[in-house]
Amino acid sequence: AGRRGRDPAILFEVIDTSDEFKHVAAVFKAEPVEAPAYRAEDHGMQVLRVQRVENGSQQDANFLPYCEGVLQSFADQGIEFEAGVHTFWAFHGSDSTSTESIVNNQVTGFQPLTAGMRTSCLWGPGTYFARDANYVIQGGFCGPPASNGVRQMLMCLIMIGIPCVGDPRHHGLLPCRKGGHCYNS
Repeated sequence: AGRRGRDPAILFEVIDTSDEFKHVAAVFKAEPVEAPAYRAEDHGMQVLRVQRVENGSQQDANFLPYCEGVLQSFADQGIEFEAGVHTFWAFHGSDSTSTESIVNNQVTGFQPLTAGMRTSCLWGPGTYFARDANYVIQGGFCGPPASNGVRQMLMCLIMIGIPCVGDPRHHGLLPCRKGGHCYNS
């Protein structure tokens, strides 16, 4: 580690006694501040393992240009970008093959335009995230469990920028809101 995602390895084990592991586990188990719209049940899920993803190629080719574009759009509109308002931690569940592709792809990782091709997209095509790990588990979004019963999901820091209400008719670019600036999510 320490090469900003330029190591041959992309996944790094997080020691279960570390602050990082404890913070991830706390967010995983956290109850939402606002009541969930789904029936929240404690299924006794535990965080057994945490791996940090460090994929520098993906960061340089996809993430950083996206962030720069959002920040420039905010600046052009005179909007102050606020971490915690325009970004948040969220969970994403997918089957193990898709998760492996997201993590290891050297360019794109999440592919919103092809996401959900095998399932229905209530709010339009794209990559879906949940504020609660429990929702991802209960909704079956982690795919089938491994032979040992373990499921996996991704916890991601999401830059949502200015969001709009989703619509199944949204394809490609989201609607424009002000002076040619489109919604970001």
